[in-house]
Amino acid sequence: EGNILACIVALPPYQKKGYGRLLISLSYEIAKRQQRSGGPERPLSDLGKIAFNSYWRDTILDLLKNYGKDLIS
Repeated sequence: EGNILACIVALPPYQKKGYGRLLISLSYEIAKRQQRSGGPERPLSDLGKIAFNSYWRDTILDLLKNYGKDLIS
């Protein structure tokens, strides 16, 4: 169905330590290497929405921040 990620579980002692972001990033990297596109399985939990919004916000901001640097090099 075009999903590249079915479920992320970060146990409470490991939340807010970046493991969810690592798993999201890893799933997109694997999909990219397999030349697949897609997103997470729906519906997302409230915490899942927060994690994915945060991941994409930071990814886009990093791309925009480094955009000018790539043109100078």
